Amino acid sequence: MDPTHCLSSLNIDAAVFVAASTFLGFSLLTAWLLRQEYFFGREYFLSAVCGVLWWLAFAGLEMATPGLGCKMAFGSLAWPAIALVPVSWFLFLRHYCQGGRIGGRRLEAGILGGIVLSVTAIVATNPWHGLFYLPGTHLAVIDGRLSEVFLHGPLFYGATALLYVFLLSSVGIAAFGAFRAARAQRPMLLMMLFGTLAPIVANLAYVLFKATVFGFDPTPFAFAFVLLVLTWAIYGNRTFDLTTVARDLIYFNVADPVLVVTARGQIAGLNPAAGLLMPDLAPGTALDPAGPFASLLELMEKGERPSPAREPVELGGRTLDLRFLPIWRPLGTGRTLLGAVALMTDTTELRRNAARLEAALAQSRDRLAEITRLREAAEASARSDPLTGLGNRRALDRQFEAATEREGAIALALIDIDHFKQINDRLGHAMGDRVLQRFAVELSAVLPEGARAFRIGGEEFLTLCPGQDTGAVVDLLEKLARRLEADPPLRDGDLPRLTFSAGVAMRPGDGRSLGQLTARADARLYEAKRRGRNQILHLDAARRDAADAAAVLSGPPRPASA
Repeated sequence: MDPTHCLSSLNIDAAVFVAASTFLGFSLLTAWLLRQEYFFGREYFLSAVCGVLWWLAFAGLEMATPGLGCKMAFGSLAWPAIALVPVSWFLFLRHYCQGGRIGGRRLEAGILGGIVLSVTAIVATNPWHGLFYLPGTHLAVIDGRLSEVFLHGPLFYGATALLYVFLLSSVGIAAFGAFRAARAQRPMLLMMLFGTLAPIVANLAYVLFKATVFGFDPTPFAFAFVLLVLTWAIYGNRTFDLTTVARDLIYFNVADPVLVVTARGQIAGLNPAAGLLMPDLAPGTALDPAGPFASLLELMEKGERPSPAREPVELGGRTLDLRFLPIWRPLGTGRTLLGAVALMTDTTELRRNAARLEAALAQSRDRLAEITRLREAAEASARSDPLTGLGNRRALDRQFEAATEREGAIALALIDIDHFKQINDRLGHAMGDRVLQRFAVELSAVLPEGARAFRIGGEEFLTLCPGQDTGAVVDLLEKLARRLEADPPLRDGDLPRLTFSAGVAMRPGDGRSLGQLTARADARLYEAKRRGRNQILHLDAARRDAADAAAVLSGPPRPASA
């Protein structure tokens, strides 16, 4: 058959125009698909699209040519595509739904190429064996057009049965996925299932009942329609888009309840988590304005923007934080609310844990405060005399170090109670302790601001007076003596009145270190006791007036000072 003769005698009518328009549309679709993003099984989907494109091209030529020989030639040239489409469709569904190859890329390419080449070879050799199209094939007027009526031989039915194996396998894959896949993917797989069944139904209608479109086999047109719809689903409706699938998976599988509410306050949809938490809610149920979702309805009524803050909602003994996301109508004047999405996060355990944590923190704070108090008490105890409450030697060292950081005079007085051993021997140690406590109280009472008193041994006391001179220290010691005379700690007439002796040293005149000052004050205290007690000495013997430096107190009880 001369191809030039067949092409020169084409008859263009409405049916051919429809086929040509479909072919042109699919050509543009194929060019567009080649530039789009990847999805699972994309190469086999494109292979099926190209097969339909080929099939439509020769179907249109077969419809346009008037001669039987040309019709059979163009029909034979369509068979590579007829074999390519069902096998490619099977491999596409296998990849997209199950994500695995059949023994690797080479084996799949071998199956696809082997079947296409085998069917093509059988059809191409039909003039020699006559077992595909039988000799009785003839022309007839069908649907008002001159069309061929093929008489099919055993090889035709064998090739058809082989291709039906792939089509029925495709139906099985799509059906299995439609009923066993995750809920979010079922609509997509149902679309694939119906897309696989449509060409099968069209082909069976043609083979068994001679149903035609413009007097021609409707199968390629059915395939073309299905692929067009699925292409729109992939790149228009995003049915196969991973982002859309992921959003659906999140909606159906997230543990947090999600409600979709209409502008009238009715439930439009709820995910499984919301259904488990609120079994009384169902699509079409109106939310109670006085119920737990009153705040949601109030936000919708006000037409609020999305709320970053979360409203707590109590449901079934659980606390959920509710976030409001409005859905606006895409068209129309103003901002009209179409509905809203309520995202709820179960924060029951979080709030309980926060309360437990706050209680634990409060307990820890209390314990820390108690530890701090005990530590401070221990430190104070370590730096104080347990009997009198005055500072001890450790406290004296720290206080003197702090005082020397500031330049200036420091007066130090070393004090010893006179005849204290007699008090212990005659009245007992308990009375002696009370005398020491009373003496500490009176000593503290006469100290100026900034001065400190210390008990550094038995009945021995020390005062540290930063910024004071010798005269001021002598004055306060004389004031102490008068207080003890006015209100004596001992009432026993057989005991002498309570007196004391003291030695005073000044920094820096008598030394700079605590040891130097204490040694100088101790020497003067010793001299005061040697000279008869009840005296306050603040000068060394070489510097005292020989006649008046150490006069013993007489008359009113007043210690001598020199």
